[in-house]
Amino acid sequence: MPVHTLTADGCAKGAAVPAVHVLPQATAPATAAAPTVAAPSSAPDTLLAVEEARLRGNAAFTSKRFDEAVSAYTEAIQLDEENSLIFGNRSAALLALGRKEEALVDAKQMVALSPALPKAHFRLGSALTALSRPVDAAAAFAESLR
Repeated sequence: MPVHTLTADGCAKGAAVPAVHVLPQATAPATAAAPTVAAPSSAPDTLLAVEEARLRGNAAFTSKRFDEAVSAYTEAIQLDEENSLIFGNRSAALLALGRKEEALVDAKQMVALSPALPKAHFRLGSALTALSRPVDAAAAFAESLR
C-alpha cells in the first residue's frame, strides 16, 4: 500500500514554498499590565508530548519499524484520545504488521472522531479490504470520495 509523506513544512518535496512575510509587532506601553489567563500548566506540555510521540511514530513507520510506530502512536493516543489522525496512523502501522482486527478498531475510531475526513474512510476501507470484506470496503472507499 503506498504511503504519501510530506515534509515537515507540509509541502511536497520539490514544491515551491510560499514566502512568509513577518509584520513588525506593536509593543505595549511599559505601564500596561499583561493580561493573565488561567490555563492548565500541563496543556502545552501535553501537546508537545503528543507531537513528539507522533513524530517518533512517523519516523518509525517510514523506516518500516512498525512495532515501534504502534508503541509511539499508542503513547500519543493515551495523551490525546481525540486526535483522529493518530488513530489513523496507528491503524496503518497495525495493518502493516498484519494485525487486521486492531487496525479496523482504530480505523473505526478515526471515522467516529472525524466523519468528514476522507482519509478516515480510506483507512477504514483499507482495514476492511485486509479482512476480506470487499463490499464493506467498497462502501468505505466510496464514502472517502464524497
